[in-house]
Amino acid sequence: MKENKIIQILSIILTIIILGISKSILFLISTYIFIFTFILLEKKIDELLKIIISFIISLLWMFFASKEYAYNKFIIYIFGLNLFPLLAWSLGLFGSYKLFDMINKKFKFKKKLKKISLYLAIYWPLLIILETIFYHCFGVHDINTDKYQGLPICNCIHAPHWMQISYFLLGPIYFISIEVILKRIMKK
Repeated sequence: MKENKIIQILSIILTIIILGISKSILFLISTYIFIFTFILLEKKIDELLKIIISFIISLLWMFFASKEYAYNKFIIYIFGLNLFPLLAWSLGLFGSYKLFDMINKKFKFKKKLKKISLYLAIYWPLLIILETIFYHCFGVHDINTDKYQGLPICNCIHAPHWMQISYFLLGPIYFISIEVILKRIMKK
């Protein structure tokens, strides 16, 4: 069991490194397809709901903020939406919850406040770390928002303040959506 967790964590780290090195949206697309296919083959309905909800939230975000996204890399548009942030947000939200799930199995938090606190302790640092790595190490810049000042110290998330705040709110919105929707479905 412990080996599985180590393999999962190493897989996540390797995926991030390969995505940055490959400089190809195709890797992000294939990762999304792989995860979706695995979930379907394993018939994990709760995981399917989690990835669908992450995609819906990402899609809503992209409809709202799509004009702000114009990357210097990973440029593929479908129906006017930049595929890179759409899939990256969806996978990021899904992945952050999976990481929360793994860690919470050890703590076994049941109270809502403790659960969301643990999720935020994972999501917010993960968001900052990944944004910093992609901006500074892999040179992924949003040319529409690069003129804005990034967050202090890490110099990442160059965007208007409303967008920076939204980045930090998307995780909790996803977490609450999962908790509410899965509880309602599991009761039926």
